Order: sequence, then structure tokens, then C-alpha cells
Amino acid sequence: MRLKVGTALIALSLILAGCSGEPKRDIVRTEVKVDVAEVGAQLDGIDALDVHEYNFGSRTVTLSTGEAMTFDVRGRVSVPKTGGAHPIVFAVHGKHELIDVTKRFDGGFDYLVGHLAAKETIGVSIDANRAFVGTDDPLLEEERLRHIVDANVDMWMKAHNGSVQAPVPIAGKVNPKKIGLIGYAESSPHVLTTASFLERKGWPVASILLVAPSVDHEPSEWPKSNIGMIVSEFDSIVKSYDGYKLYDAMEHDEDRISLITLLKKGNHSYFNRAIDVNDVAQHGTNYELKHQLKREDQEQFLKQYASDFFLGTLNDSETSLIRNLQIRPQPDQMYWQDVTVMARLAGSETLVDFKEDVEEEKPSKLNKVRTERVIDDVRPEKDEIEIDTVVASDGPTSSRPMLRIDWMKKGSYATFTPSRTNLVGKEVIAVDFVVDPVSELNKSEEYQPFAVQLEDEDGNIARASLADELNATHISEGGLELVKRSDGKRHEVWSKYTPLASVRIPMERFDSIDLERVKTIRLVFNKTESGSMFVYSIQAQ
Repeated sequence: MRLKVGTALIALSLILAGCSGEPKRDIVRTEVKVDVAEVGAQLDGIDALDVHEYNFGSRTVTLSTGEAMTFDVRGRVSVPKTGGAHPIVFAVHGKHELIDVTKRFDGGFDYLVGHLAAKETIGVSIDANRAFVGTDDPLLEEERLRHIVDANVDMWMKAHNGSVQAPVPIAGKVNPKKIGLIGYAESSPHVLTTASFLERKGWPVASILLVAPSVDHEPSEWPKSNIGMIVSEFDSIVKSYDGYKLYDAMEHDEDRISLITLLKKGNHSYFNRAIDVNDVAQHGTNYELKHQLKREDQEQFLKQYASDFFLGTLNDSETSLIRNLQIRPQPDQMYWQDVTVMARLAGSETLVDFKEDVEEEKPSKLNKVRTERVIDDVRPEKDEIEIDTVVASDGPTSSRPMLRIDWMKKGSYATFTPSRTNLVGKEVIAVDFVVDPVSELNKSEEYQPFAVQLEDEDGNIARASLADELNATHISEGGLELVKRSDGKRHEVWSKYTPLASVRIPMERFDSIDLERVKTIRLVFNKTESGSMFVYSIQAQ
């Protein structure tokens, strides 16, 4: 009799478990708070090494126009004291309202190349004046600059091989497989094209850093390099935040890193000491002038960022910048300065985007959320929102499809089905978005934190809630302005550019669910009673 009762109970339990032959599993629900990350909380404190003038003599080249261009192969250099082969990084200044060839800007990067050398990287700052004198044609500037950079790289490689004399001990100290380039302002798009040219000559450029890039045309060629960019919030020369247009146009190759950082309160000119004007004082607002970074703070930021970026990408060193992007939450500060960041790492995959039409959601009794696919377009007649997320003036990146999410009750959520369900091997979930500064739903808030939630096929849930105050979730300051469109009509637009930002959540925060079988991704608005944002994409990296 006991046997029969026991058998009946077992049979009943199998029925309740769905006849699966296994006991029903308990649903797991976890929630963690994502900490605020900082890159370079401890500045390295390393003193820059000595910087030397170099001049390998003049060179004459014939341009495609038939013009003969003569220039000096010269600049500034700093070399590590230690032996062995080192990475080498060439910095190229911009135009900077250059009128004649007597004004040099290569020495304005002495603090940068000296710091690179102190961090075991050969630093070279090239005198590129001849590329910009007497022309406003960007294609001619690009061709000239290519020859100038090529000549400097050529001579330093010959000095490394011992076939020419250099002003510093360099023979045998260059690793020709670890070349980096820095472009500043107007030289930025030209540096990208130059890198492709150098690669064809057998000098592959592994990594490129663009600083306050000014872009009036897309590069004619994209190199196969890791690319990082720094854009200054208070840049009064490149007010259009051109770096974000480059980031959009870039092919985010699975085998490289692409990274863009918005330096809060930074200006355009303080990256180079030879530029003795303050562009914010000339062209900015009183608010920007009062709150902008000091020159020494901006220099400190660039030299720490550059050394971390190049050591991490050229030497594969575990620098705080690269390591943070790989396994930690998005940094809210870098080298003591506020930032926002977007990045695509090697192996990144888009899980959710809005390039195609999506099923729009309307508020229900339980979930007070409304979603709508919208377009941010450079053409006013096609533009559907009041803000500009920095779309290009033409081409495929002149239009950005996004999902507008409005919520009218705390705890509301938007749910997405990822294009890939197996996230094992990925390190972070990244959400690219911007909070809508125009929406009345955000008027009572300064920040709009939210949570990212993953659910697996068994119904297990892991939720990671963002910190209450992040630069990425901060609502942009500004106001609506009336502007006249090309068709003569007036419409309202936000007074400031509002570039996308990212939040990055380590995958280990979701390890309580089955990451091989992720069913849904949900954005949960669990901190505020109402709000509105535009979501561009969700990636696994």
C-alpha cells in the first residue's frame, strides 16, 4: 500500500512538472546595483622624459596637381631610456588658422610625447605646417600630409635600422609592427587615409587616436586600425562634434576596438601648448567660460588617455582604460574628469537595433510605456525629433533610426527579443541611447537611471540597476530654439547637440541565469515616475 501511495505521489509531481521527467525548477530572480566605474583614479605621476628637436633635412615631392612641394622632415622626439624594441607613436597637429610656415605647432605636444616615452613608447611630434599653408582644399591638404608623415616615418625607420643618424639613440629601439598615429583637429581625417597608405608600404598602423577631430569630408579610405577619439564638450571651434560623425561612418570591424569619449567641459585649443588662445573665451558662452577645464587638467587627461590607449592596443598591456572597457561598467570619470563613452570591442555583436520597422507599444494598465520608432535626419523634412544626435550632413549616416520610449509610471519597461540568444563568451552588455531633454516627462528629473534585465528560456531573471547619477543618464541642459528650414518653414530644435552615450554592464552581473538561452532583454524604468529616452542599439561585446 505504501508503494502505491508513493507511486501516485511521484506521478502527480511529474504531471505538475509538465511531464518532463524532471522536478519543476524554482524560478531565480536576482537584482544587483551596478557600481560607478572610474578610469585612472590614481594618476601615474610619471615625469615626462626629455624632448629633442630633430631635422632630417628637406625633401621635395611632386603632387598630383603637378605642384612640387618642398618641406623639412622635422619635429620633436622623446625616446624611452630602456633597451629593447618599443612601440612608436607619431602625433600630427592641425591647421589652427595657420597663415604662414613660421608658426610651429609640433612643440605644443612636448608634454605628450615626453609622457609617452616615460611609459615605454617612442613619441614623435611631426611639423606638418607645409600641409596646410596656402590652401583650403581638404583633398590637397590630405595629399600633402600623407607625404609629410610618410617621410617622417621613413626616416625614423632608417634611423632604427642604423642607415641614418638621429639626434637621439634610436638604433634597434623601434618595433615597426607597433606603430600608432595621433591626429588633432583638421589633420584627423587625413591621418586615417595616411594610415591606409602606410599599411600598403609595409608599415601597418595598429592604433590611431583622434583628438578634437574636425571633419569636412569623410576619409577616402579607412585603415584596419584600432581607433579612439576624444571630443570636447565645450569645443568652440568644432561645435558640430565631428568625431561622432566619424564614429558612425566607421566600419566597426569585429577584430578591432573603436572608441569615442566626450570630455566634459573640455575646449578645443588646450590640447596643444603652442595654441595660446582660449577658443571658449573667443567663441563660447559665459557659462562655458566659467566652467571649462584648466589647460593643465586637459593636458593631464590627454597624456594619460593616450598612454593608456596605445599601451593597451599596441602592447596588449592591461591598462586601466582598455581593461575597464572589457570587463567593467562604463566609466563615469577618466583621469579625474567627467566623461561619457561609446565603444565597440573586438567581437561586438548587435542584439537589438531599429533599422527596420518595429511593433510599437501602447500603455496598458500594468505597463505604462509607449514606444515609437523615430528618425533623426539631417534633412528637416524627414526629421522626426527636436534634438540632433550628431548625424552627418550626407551619406548613410545622415539618418539615425531609434526607438523613443516614454514611461508614465515607475516600474514600466520595454521588452526586446535579441538577435542572438547565446551570450556565453561575451563580457559586457552595452546600450547606446540618449535621454530626451525636450520631453515634458523628464522635466522633474536631472538624471534618468534605469535597469537592464535579461530573462532566459526557463523564466529566470537577472536585473542590473544603474547608479542614480551617471553622466550618460544626465539630461542635457539647453532650450528650444526656432530655426528656419530649407523649405522656408520654421521649426523648434534643441539648442545643443545631444550625442549618444552608452551604459556598459558586465555580463557577470547576469550570471544567475542561463546565458546560453537568453529569451528577452528588458529596459526597466524602476527609479523615476516618468521619463523619455531614445535607444539606438543594444550590443553584446
